[in-house]
Amino acid sequence: MDIRQLSQQGISLNFIDTLETLDFGKENIDIAIRYGLEPPDHHEYDVLFKEEMVAVCTPDYIPSSKVKLTEQLLSKITLIETTNRLIQWDLVLHNMKVKPNRNQSKVFFQNSIQAIEAACNGLGIAFVNRILVQKQLSDGALVERLNIIYINDKMPTYYLVCPQDNKNNPSTALLYNSILQLSKIK
Repeated sequence: MDIRQLSQQGISLNFIDTLETLDFGKENIDIAIRYGLEPPDHHEYDVLFKEEMVAVCTPDYIPSSKVKLTEQLLSKITLIETTNRLIQWDLVLHNMKVKPNRNQSKVFFQNSIQAIEAACNGLGIAFVNRILVQKQLSDGALVERLNIIYINDKMPTYYLVCPQDNKNNPSTALLYNSILQLSKIK
């Protein structure tokens, strides 16, 4: 079943966007999507997907194909960062042993959609989850220009979380299974 059809089944959906770990019992929550380096404690979960971060910009922002990220290049570009990500530009630069300039040009956004929009408008290079920019990459609005290598034994992951008691509710089970099916489509 398509998740859009759930409202036709009389199921109300209330989405809460927060980095806080909300309590299922206290907050009247049936299902959560949790983002983190470790699986959620004390609950059953399914892995939706691991985060795959990419650096994207408009084709004319950096005109040549994949280039190496250097201190010289950093001095000429603006880094667009999303504050609610576990992997940020500073971590990537540290991992690649590239020292940012003291006055590095950066723009911060609270969510990835704003960062993507800024990149689409030519403001700089956004470091975002690949799954969120698939359309822009395939239609050429955004491109990957930097050869970013991020090595870490733990990658942020999205987990679909639902206590077993909540899964006994047919509407909750339907929504849970619909989200799982969507995560398999890439």
